[in-house]
Amino acid sequence: MVSRSKFPEGVDEFTELFDLPYDKLKSAQRLTQLKIQPKLTNDEQNELATLSAELEEYMITPEVWNKFADSLVAVEQFFYDNVQGFIEDKQKIWDSYIKQFLFVGVWTTGKSYKFQNMVIGDNGDLFLCSKDHVSNDSNKPTKSDMWVRISSKGDTGAIGLNAFYKGDWNEATTYKIGDAVSHERENWLKPLVYISKKDNNVGVNPQTNGESWMLYSETYVGDSRPKGAGAGLHFIKEL
Repeated sequence: MVSRSKFPEGVDEFTELFDLPYDKLKSAQRLTQLKIQPKLTNDEQNELATLSAELEEYMITPEVWNKFADSLVAVEQFFYDNVQGFIEDKQKIWDSYIKQFLFVGVWTTGKSYKFQNMVIGDNGDLFLCSKDHVSNDSNKPTKSDMWVRISSKGDTGAIGLNAFYKGDWNEATTYKIGDAVSHERENWLKPLVYISKKDNNVGVNPQTNGESWMLYSETYVGDSRPKGAGAGLHFIKEL
């Protein structure tokens, strides 16, 4: 069967339809009467043609509906023959990108990197590869357009208590960065907790040295702010 649609070589056109107005009601009724008659005279056939033209904007004829159906089928066939394959090909490319979107460690020279690979640059920042290549000193992430910086290395955070609690401070013990100790201070009801700010920290009294120890998150009441007080200290001066 020959299609009534011009797609995809052309664009199909359809008459815009409207609701039947009241003044066309008698014409529509007469058209219906003529269509259901088994036979028409020449005059009736001419009248039918005239009424059909008059009511064209108010009814869907079999010819119009069949043309619309052919247009719809033509679009579906075009999509199946052309667009579907195009989408599937693009999906395969996208899938390959997704599989390559992974962290592959610290950047090194002489290694083959793929588009979307992520590495840590020599400055500690996170970079995303923009094209396939083999690395060398001239295309380091920090100085090549083959890489895009997606995250910068943050500053070193403050030392916290998520390190190791070593109990009461001992003058003979060597402490490392992040080691936490308890130490008694005069006029305190309970020991204070201090955190070591450096490695090889030995023989340094926490309550007298702010360069080696940091007082951790306490409220202190006294006549002066204690040495080694960290950001978490709440100091209340005695009057």
